[in-house]
Amino acid sequence: MSVQELEKQVQILPPEELARFSQWFDTYRDTVMGEALTDEWPEDLNEEQKQEILLRRAAYLADPSVATPWEGTAERIIEQLRARRRQEAAFSRS
Repeated sequence: MSVQELEKQVQILPPEELARFSQWFDTYRDTVMGEALTDEWPEDLNEEQKQEILLRRAAYLADPSVATPWEGTAERIIEQLRARRRQEAAFSRS
């Protein structure tokens, strides 16, 4: 079944069945997809870093609007570093 076919089927579900499907999908996403995330940790991550990743993932799942798109991220970081250097230079001159 394609995603488009699945979308059509979900759209015609009665409200009670849609709620049941939604609960099932949330559980599926949080458990099955969450397990995929935690099954393959890079070897150099410590427990604190793993917990931070899981906390950020949970925050995103609770409210996807908290995510920042990757596009433009490098430019934002570079600008923040430049601003910090300007502040440090101004502070050291005072």
